[in-house]
Amino acid sequence: MNKYVLLYGTNGYTGELIAQKMLRQGLPIMLGGRSTPAVGQLATGLGLPHRIFHLTNAETLTTALHDIAVFVNCAGPFDQPPQILVRACIQSQVHYLDLAGEYTFFEWLRQFDAAAQTTGVMLMPGVGFVITATDCMAAHLAQQLPTATHLALAYRVTGGPSRGTALGALQHLGQWGALRRAGELVPARLAQADCAIHHADFGKPSVGLGLQPLAYNPWSGDLVAAYRHTGIANIESYLAFPSPPLLRLLDRIGHGAALQRLLAVVIRRVLSAGPNATQRQFGRAFVWGKAWVDGGPAVSACWITAEAYEFTAIIAAVIAQRVLTSDVRAGFQSPASAYGAGLIGPVLR
Repeated sequence: MNKYVLLYGTNGYTGELIAQKMLRQGLPIMLGGRSTPAVGQLATGLGLPHRIFHLTNAETLTTALHDIAVFVNCAGPFDQPPQILVRACIQSQVHYLDLAGEYTFFEWLRQFDAAAQTTGVMLMPGVGFVITATDCMAAHLAQQLPTATHLALAYRVTGGPSRGTALGALQHLGQWGALRRAGELVPARLAQADCAIHHADFGKPSVGLGLQPLAYNPWSGDLVAAYRHTGIANIESYLAFPSPPLLRLLDRIGHGAALQRLLAVVIRRVLSAGPNATQRQFGRAFVWGKAWVDGGPAVSACWITAEAYEFTAIIAAVIAQRVLTSDVRAGFQSPASAYGAGLIGPVLR
């Protein structure tokens, strides 16, 4: 009988946070990964069972999943789709969750929707701050203005990115992404200047951040997730950044191999693996959104949430708990398409 939540990739910073949060919530978890020493050491420290296996062998995966109810994939990068893993989860009737944030991965995972529905399996990428926060905002705004034709979403985290997040973003420099217009994904670049929104109000300065400049984020999974459950045909996703022109410059010059290597060295030396416990406890993240009818009414909202990594650990535990109680929607889902805007409640501050 399936009973465990298997966390794969827990030797990373975010994976370990999720493991600790789920353990405190009393979830029946098992750790997994490719590295015996790192995963085994963490499992021993937490008093948890663990399994070591790779994601490239279907027979090994089927064996590893035999008593698993939910597979949570924390092992990026998610620009390399784990096709064998997804197929194994569907065949073994194991629900699949991950932390992916890129629209290309969301588009790729959608191809398994019909097969997952047939076996009653839920496939849900974006189980973390990036996507869940803005996905819930999209659902909230669509409820407020069901006739909306345009949607803009943005977020701001305090304290700067972690080493892993920055290295992941570095890989996208110089690459084309997308935005959604008239229901279609069309090419777009990082921080391009011809988008609809250039600033967002992240709340009164006494409690929020006030007016912040925005840079277009052309790789966001919101372009797929929000479109799926809102049907809004024009969607743009942003991140708050003090100098969008600087991002445009980096995008133009940053795709060279030599510069990429140099920037990676700087990131590894300057940035930490992630915020410490105090920073996670007292830090905050900010989510903004606006929906409007072209030439007509508009609605907007701003939320203050738990610090981004704390948010991710809390939400991953909340969703895994719901899945364990059979609160699922089969097929390809986003956090808000399965659980609605109210999913964000435990992390609002």
